[in-house]
Amino acid sequence: MMVTSYPGMREHLDRMAFIAKDHWRQYESNADHTDRVECAEIEAQEWFEDATARQSAIYAHNLENLRGLHGPRYDRAREHALWRWYEATKRERNLMALTFDDLMRCGEVSPETAGLWDALDHAEAA
Repeated sequence: MMVTSYPGMREHLDRMAFIAKDHWRQYESNADHTDRVECAEIEAQEWFEDATARQSAIYAHNLENLRGLHGPRYDRAREHALWRWYEATKRERNLMALTFDDLMRCGEVSPETAGLWDALDHAEAA
């Protein structure tokens, strides 16, 4: 089950659904469209995962530190760790949506979007 409690996550998921619906092609069947959406989501997710490896490792470490906590204290700590991960990956989520839009529109990532990913990588390295 996907957690959507973080403010902004619902909007992100709605945006991704709108992009998928917005790029319906007249000549494709429901199955063709679904396959194209799934392929675009997978590729956009790969870009996202590559760019957020450091943040994901920090999030996993934070969750690991919660071992032994139970009940409401664990729930609050987990929600806080999730909130920090969402905040740390806000730019990457926006780029993921742009990448998904590119893939749905023309089947490939535009040079402009790839440049934004590269700039994000360079900013992270600095």
